[in-house]
Amino acid sequence: MKNRQTRIKGLDEKNLSQYSRGMTVRDIQGYLEELHDFAVSPDLISRATSAVWEDVQAWQNRPLDQVYAIAYLDALVFKAKDEGIVRNKSVLVP
Repeated sequence: MKNRQTRIKGLDEKNLSQYSRGMTVRDIQGYLEELHDFAVSPDLISRATSAVWEDVQAWQNRPLDQVYAIAYLDALVFKAKDEGIVRNKSVLVP
């Protein structure tokens, strides 16, 4: 990060993603220091998160469709001997 640089390209999206997964500002700060080897202030992370917060709220408050199609498949997996070899077999559970 250059001197007096307050934004890093792509940092907003990464911070927001981490923040939405339940990481705190301090957690994100530690993550950046540990994995990317550069230090940022908690204030910078808060400002980056706040900058996109209006977009998050707009997305959360968008009108939803009446119906959403959902397909849920489940299977019971068991071992069975087939031609002398034990194999995993699946049976779909309605």
